[in-house]
Amino acid sequence: MRLHAVAGAVRRGRGLSTAASGWQVVHQRNPSAGGRDAPYPPAAEQTLSMAEHDAARAQLLTWPEYAPTPLVEHRQLAEMCGVSRVLVKDESRRGGVGSFKVLGGALVVEDLALGAAEGPGSVTIATASAGNHGLGVAWGAQRAGTEAVVYLHSGVSEPMAEKMRALGARVRRVEGSYEDSVRQCVEESEANGWHVVQDVSWPGYEAIPRRINAGYSALAAEACEQLGEGRLPTHVLVNAGVGGFASAIFAYFWLRAAADGVPRPRFVTVEPTEADCCLHALQAGELAARPRSAAGTVQTGLDCNEVTPLAWHVLRTGVDDCLAVPDAAVGPTMRFLAESEPPIAAGESAVAGVAALLSAAEDPALSEALQLDGESVVLAVVCEAPPDAESFHAAVGRTPAQVLELKTTA
Repeated sequence: MRLHAVAGAVRRGRGLSTAASGWQVVHQRNPSAGGRDAPYPPAAEQTLSMAEHDAARAQLLTWPEYAPTPLVEHRQLAEMCGVSRVLVKDESRRGGVGSFKVLGGALVVEDLALGAAEGPGSVTIATASAGNHGLGVAWGAQRAGTEAVVYLHSGVSEPMAEKMRALGARVRRVEGSYEDSVRQCVEESEANGWHVVQDVSWPGYEAIPRRINAGYSALAAEACEQLGEGRLPTHVLVNAGVGGFASAIFAYFWLRAAADGVPRPRFVTVEPTEADCCLHALQAGELAARPRSAAGTVQTGLDCNEVTPLAWHVLRTGVDDCLAVPDAAVGPTMRFLAESEPPIAAGESAVAGVAALLSAAEDPALSEALQLDGESVVLAVVCEAPPDAESFHAAVGRTPAQVLELKTTA
C-alpha cells in the first residue's frame, strides 16, 4: 500500500512538472552579483555579524519552546530536477506558530520585557505585518507577559487576524497596503509611547531589525547542523518579501562559508510576480520601490513593494538570481507538497521556491541559468503553515490537520 502511494505521488509529480512549464516563472540574473568567491562585504556587517548570530542563538536555546525544524530530504523533487539533493526546511510547525518569524519578533519582545524597569506588564509592543511577523510578535508578547497591538492591512485574511487575537493581541485594520500599515503603526506608537517591533528598517531605526535578522539566522545554522559538519548547500532559495529574512539567511551562509574558506552557496530570491520588489530593485541597481500591482497576490506574506534598506547591504551583491513566481503555481505546489513523502502542509506564501524548482524541472533554460546539475544540493525554505484552513482545503482538497495526520501515520 505504501509503495503504491509513493509511486502514485511520483506520477502526479511528473504530471505537475509538465504543467509547471507553462507557469512563466521570471528569472533575472543580478547584474551586481559579486560571485560565490566574493568576500563578505564590510557593509553587510550592518545586516548580520557572526557575533550577533551567536548571541541570538544562545538566547533562543534557553527557550523551552525552541527546537530545530525538520530538514526534509525530497528525493522525488531532486529526481525531477536532475540534482543530487533537494532539502526542504519545513517551518510549518515552528514554535507552535508555524513560521520562522517567531525566531525574530518574539526574541525582541523578550529583550524589551526583560529590560522593562516596571515589569513586562508595563510594556506595549506594536507592529505592522502582512501576517506571520505579527503572529510571531503576538506569540512573543503572550509568552513575555506584555501587551501587543498588531496593524494589518486589508489584504491579510481574517483567520490570520483571529490567530493573533487568540494570542491576546489587539488587531487594528488599516486600509491600503503593507507599507500603509507600517506608517500608521509608527505614527500611533509615537503618540502612545509604544515600542515598535518591526522587521523593516529606516533611518534611525536599525537596531531592532538587526536583532530580528540575528534571530532569523538561527534557521540557517540549524540547516548547517542538519547537513553535517563542514557541509553547505550549493543553492539556497529563500522567499523574499521586504528582503529581511532572505538577507539574514544568505548572510549566515556567506559568513559560514568565509569562515570555512569555501565558496558560498548560490543565493536565489523567490517572490510573487505581482510583488517582485527584490527583482525590481536589483534590476535597477538601487532601492527603487516597485509600483503596486492592481492584481495583488495570494502570496500575502510576500506582498511588499519596497526592499528594506538593512537587507540591501547583503542582497545588492549577494543575490545571484531573482525568481518571480506567478500565483497560478501556488495551489498546485501546495498540493504537491501535501502529497509528497513526507507530506508538508504549507501556506500560500511558503511555496515559491519549490514552485520554481518544479518549473526548472521542465525548463532547461531556467535550470541552466540557475546552474542546476547532478552535483547540486539545493536548499529551499517552506516558511509558513497555512494561515487559513479553508483556503488551504480549497487548494489542496484536504485540511491541514488531515495532511499532518498523514505525516504521523505514514
